[in-house]
Amino acid sequence: YRHRGGTVDGCSRNRTEVVSAINHFTEGSDVFIHTDAAYVADIALFDHVVATRLSEEDGGNPSTSNTGNRGGLYVQWWRLSRAWSLLVEYEQKCELAHAGQEYKFVMKMRTDMNLFGGWKLLNLYHMEVLPRFSNRTAFMSSDRFFGGSRKIMKHMSHFETRWRDYEQAGVTGLCGSCSTVCGMSRRIKLTPGFSQVS
Repeated sequence: YRHRGGTVDGCSRNRTEVVSAINHFTEGSDVFIHTDAAYVADIALFDHVVATRLSEEDGGNPSTSNTGNRGGLYVQWWRLSRAWSLLVEYEQKCELAHAGQEYKFVMKMRTDMNLFGGWKLLNLYHMEVLPRFSNRTAFMSSDRFFGGSRKIMKHMSHFETRWRDYEQAGVTGLCGSCSTVCGMSRRIKLTPGFSQVS
């Protein structure tokens, strides 16, 4: 997995501390990992993992992901689409054991996310998300960490292809990284037009 460390992005934690923070945050949640074969050994570092898939199982990162002026920015959005497929397959595989239940709230998180405080996603969900929850709400602060209802995240899983379509149509000035992704998603309907972004 990737983590900058060394006070980049305000993070002074080492690799072990970052993994520990992620494992603490995801306690009580199911974790899905989509990564490259080069990082397969790192999967064992993470707790609460219910399903994994390697990029190579999906044919590898599409060649177009690493070309053009957006470079690797496309890759994370392509990976989101593949992780979403993994989640749906897991739901279908476990349908009988869980009476056909689907995940109600889904969060996407990058491993270079700098988590502060002692929050757990389960507590955050009950205290901050659930009181404002609707199928039309995306909770976003950047491309590193966002979530929403199953319906919203299904829609967001198409971000990469929709983004490419807009760029090919000549819409410029889009970045898709950090905090700019929130406003951009709403402006060009990469999140549903009726969603609120908080």
